[in-house]
Amino acid sequence: MWFVNNMIWLFIYSLFGWCYETIVCSIQAGELVKRGFLFGPYLPIYGFGALLIILCLHKCKNKANLFLLSMLVTSALEYATSWVLEMLFNRRWWDYSNYTIQLNGRICLLASLLFGILGVLLVKYIHPTLKNRTDLIPKKIRVICASFLFVGISTDFIFSILCNL
Repeated sequence: MWFVNNMIWLFIYSLFGWCYETIVCSIQAGELVKRGFLFGPYLPIYGFGALLIILCLHKCKNKANLFLLSMLVTSALEYATSWVLEMLFNRRWWDYSNYTIQLNGRICLLASLLFGILGVLLVKYIHPTLKNRTDLIPKKIRVICASFLFVGISTDFIFSILCNL
């Protein structure tokens, strides 16, 4: 059930990330902006970031430490993802170069602070509630949902790579 639950949570947090970025970037641009590398309405970097925080930091009791470690984990993930995408496709999906405190345009202090806050909220409040809710879904239904999500996201990933080469 570990894979099944994590697949469901990966999708949910990826969807939340897509909604957040679409709203923020669309407001900034004054028009609807399509966010992300994939075709679907999800940004896996948010899902993987959330899962990394949940799996690595769930035992962290001190909120200040959780905040700092969440910042570190998500910033490292964001930097690495930006670098890999640029090396593979010679394209940037985000650029923080115009921000005051940033590193090579790949990460910035403002986003890192936000991810630190979200990490605390995720571990202490959001994920425990979501876990309780998803645990109420019968296992067979969760397996079916996770299977469809895995196939769908994997297919989207393959087609997105082919279209961006």
